[in-house]
Amino acid sequence: IDIDVTPDKLLEAGVDLFIDLESLALHVEHHPVRLTRSGNFPKRLAEQLRQTMALERLSEQLEGDTVTRVLRVALRLGVIENFAGELRVNDDRLKSWRKLDYDRKVEVILQKFLNESAGSRWSFHQEALRTILLDTLRLRDQEDWVALDVLIDHSVSTYLLELEEREVSSLLRQRREEDFSRERLQSPFSRLGTDLAYWIINRLLCLGMCEIGMIDGSLSGFRLTALGRERLGHKTEPGECRILVNPDFEIMLITEGVPGMRLELQLARFSERISAERVRRYRATPESMRSGIRSGLNIDEIRKILEDASDHPLPETVAVSIRDWGRDMNWVQVRPAMIFSGLRPDRCNSLCELLSKEK
Repeated sequence: IDIDVTPDKLLEAGVDLFIDLESLALHVEHHPVRLTRSGNFPKRLAEQLRQTMALERLSEQLEGDTVTRVLRVALRLGVIENFAGELRVNDDRLKSWRKLDYDRKVEVILQKFLNESAGSRWSFHQEALRTILLDTLRLRDQEDWVALDVLIDHSVSTYLLELEEREVSSLLRQRREEDFSRERLQSPFSRLGTDLAYWIINRLLCLGMCEIGMIDGSLSGFRLTALGRERLGHKTEPGECRILVNPDFEIMLITEGVPGMRLELQLARFSERISAERVRRYRATPESMRSGIRSGLNIDEIRKILEDASDHPLPETVAVSIRDWGRDMNWVQVRPAMIFSGLRPDRCNSLCELLSKEK
């Protein structure tokens, strides 16, 4: 299933989905979103958020709206909840999510994607097709491009040959006897491959596990990324991973492999991405630093991330600015309080004495 021609355009998402999840959660955390009467996300706000989302660069190849896609993942993770028509963050789950390392986050979302069982692009047969696809990729230890359509045909053909072995007829019969009102059991033969292709493009690609190659405007090639190879049990080389911090606060990320994806996800928490080429370019600003602080980082952690990944000492202007920006960020602490009114002076004094003893 090797591809004979080198693709003329490469589609890759890297850590874009994770960047957008953090961006959306940070917005909802400080500005809960009131849905419309019909239960939809406000159009004007969606347009504003869409312009800042990293996955928007793949909007022509991905199906659906970028904000809706990221929101659905956040809802499935439980970091954002719909409470009586208002989107709010679940503080405990968001805190736990932020504490997870990158590998664990990928594992959690991949399992969510594998377990999807709703929508027009899903049918009963997709459960087995997704498993066959991943099993095929596990057995095939190859870094080169493979033909996307042949890979899909191989998965569908394998499924058809194993219908009896997988006891598909009995499973279908069981589903029909149970409550399957929310499941699509029937699927035309032609939809088996197209629905699997949708899952590859809109799930594996978004997760950063694969790259898609385009030839003459068509989605033609498939290749596992270092993350995909690692998740499927193949050996991967660490690759180059370093940053260059310029005096104008531009951060150039020169990276390959999973360590670079981890580093980019860290950079995205406190700096703004200005280019998504092979050499990623970020820029630190006072506002991006505030976003990083609000997401749980502190100034010392930010400085350590930059110093550990850079081959050279931080420029003096950058080191001084990070320190000053940290000093300018004052916090307001909100604490519960009780107000007593109408007390006589003697009782007020007695109450004050009792409270002072409690301290």
